Amino acid sequence: MWNDWQPGYGTKPIHQGTVPRLLTWGVDDFDAALDAPSWNAIAKPRYRAVYGRADHDDSGPHPGSSSPATP
Repeated sequence: MWNDWQPGYGTKPIHQGTVPRLLTWGVDDFDAALDAPSWNAIAKPRYRAVYGRADHDDSGPHPGSSSPATP
């Protein structure tokens, strides 16, 4: 998602402001992963958690379940 951001869209929201940020994504979620230049441009403090064997659909409860996704 962030790597597809076009210059005509303006500044990426994740590059605006200086509030602490926690960004998460799965190793199999290529649209959400940040490349090094995008990550380095985020103001500090910044944190990331990259989950193995996870993709976009693993970020919430599984259909038909009231419990959150498990790692």
